[in-house]
Amino acid sequence: MAVRNLLLSFCLVVFGAAAPTVAFAYHEELEESVEENKQAIEENETARQADDAAQNERIDGNESAINTNEMARMADDTAQNMRIDEAMMAIETNEMARMNADAVQNSSIAANASGIASNLSAIMDLDRRLVAVDERVSQVAAMAAALSAVPTAPPGGDRDFFVGVGVGNSDGEQGVAVGISGRFGEEKNIFVNAGFATSGDDSSVRAGVGWAF
Repeated sequence: MAVRNLLLSFCLVVFGAAAPTVAFAYHEELEESVEENKQAIEENETARQADDAAQNERIDGNESAINTNEMARMADDTAQNMRIDEAMMAIETNEMARMNADAVQNSSIAANASGIASNLSAIMDLDRRLVAVDERVSQVAAMAAALSAVPTAPPGGDRDFFVGVGVGNSDGEQGVAVGISGRFGEEKNIFVNAGFATSGDDSSVRAGVGWAF
């Protein structure tokens, strides 16, 4: 206001009588400029507010999208964690099942090993017994051969007793036998025959008696 009054006073001094007209015109032009500036300022303010509103809307949209993405990420993380937990539980279940199966297998293997060892021991014992039986059979056969090899007293003759020796062999086993035979009685009609054989730790005897009439 002070500037405008100063300008009016300057115009009155310089232009004299014409100053009021010039000053009025200048005042109107100044008022128009002020109005235009005010309108421009208002338009700029309106545009700025509209731009701010648009920016705020975009910001709100971005924040909403960010929240949506965060919720989706959290849901995805939750789903992934659940899948990981399920996988871990399945792995632990499989591990327990494998350990139990291994324990059963180990128990079966141990039982089989024990059974195999027992069977092997029984087979070895049976083999020893078979060898012993085979040895005894061979010894018995050797003794039988030795006893059968012992000669007997001839039917006639003046002598009443007869001693004989025999040997035998069967599958590498040796047998030795001694036999004695004789006649008794007034008529020498009672005959006796006895023998003894041995092979290894085994032995065998035989005896017999006969009458002649």
